[in-house]
Amino acid sequence: MKNLKQKKILFYVHDGTGFGHLHRLCKIAEYLQGDCSCLIVSGHRSMSWLVPENCEYIHLPSFDSFILDRTTYWNRLPFMSNMQLSEVIEFRKNLMQSIISEFKPDAIFIDHCPVGKYQEFEKVITSYQAVKYFIFRGIADEFKKKDNPNYHLNRKNLKILEKHFNKIIVTCDEKIFHAEQYHSFNESLKSKTIYVGYISKPVSQAQIKQIRNERGINNENKWIVCSSGGGKYGESLINESIKIAKCFKNIQFDIIHGAKSKESWHSLVYDFVIKKNIRYLKFSTCLPFLHASADIVICHGGYNSIVESIEGDSYIICIPNKGDQFINPKLFAKYHKILYSDSEQNLKSLVEYALSDLDNKKNAKHHLNFYGLKNIKNHLVRDL
Repeated sequence: MKNLKQKKILFYVHDGTGFGHLHRLCKIAEYLQGDCSCLIVSGHRSMSWLVPENCEYIHLPSFDSFILDRTTYWNRLPFMSNMQLSEVIEFRKNLMQSIISEFKPDAIFIDHCPVGKYQEFEKVITSYQAVKYFIFRGIADEFKKKDNPNYHLNRKNLKILEKHFNKIIVTCDEKIFHAEQYHSFNESLKSKTIYVGYISKPVSQAQIKQIRNERGINNENKWIVCSSGGGKYGESLINESIKIAKCFKNIQFDIIHGAKSKESWHSLVYDFVIKKNIRYLKFSTCLPFLHASADIVICHGGYNSIVESIEGDSYIICIPNKGDQFINPKLFAKYHKILYSDSEQNLKSLVEYALSDLDNKKNAKHHLNFYGLKNIKNHLVRDL
């Protein structure tokens, strides 16, 4: 689009527990790249294979490597054990200032945390002149209140959104969730809020057929994919899914551990191992395709896992772990074939039910807005 030629866009993604926020901004960047230049900045180590090849990225030293509470999860020592959190934050701030100074973006996209998890992006947001977009899936990670300083939409951050951001882009369908009501936005914030629909890349029936053929799935086979996103805090679901897979010997299973899992891996040299009816994957660069192509997807119920599964009309089983995962399945269940339970002990019975109900035709794509990428681009054209 002529309006966007030569425009530069910076995407900042905080170092979240999983890859959901990074996945979402990567999809937006990939869709916009070519009409503009998209640079993704984050501390996620997996950026090297998550960021689309047509975009560029800068990997910042990760908070996962510096903060003791994080490194101990993987039984690692901090990268620099003598640095205090305040020093690490200052280090990141200085790096970000250099990136902004050299790249000079025309627009900035930031997801979930308006100024970063540790306010490391606050100076950029409050002082640098650019069109600023807050990408917001609508549902909070945790049920906290505005007066809690650790809440990503606390009073201070709401003021920053009100004063320094041009738009609050809610990436869901207004039919099933009203972010401004849920978070008690004032009139000024409401006026900035727009609903664009879900951030989703279409997967064609031809692609699904090819993926299933490559996996060895025909009309007689059923295929279940179990993933826990990035893998952190997902070990319990993965282990329970492995037990379940061994009970259904005639069903093919893919079990994706996730790049941030703390479980030891099966092999020293291979990223996937096949044992009987189970294919174990350390991680997958093509997780959206697996979600879309399976007959059944077992997941925690995060935004991306559900949306990607809906793209291919997969049956979804959710075992929520935290925050929005307890809300998403309930919201989508009215429009799509989704089962959910708070207990992994119910997983086997849920799988049995889903297998018996695969002819269920309920599909959320027939009812909800899945044109988030196109709508974001339309807003960008008008704003720039």
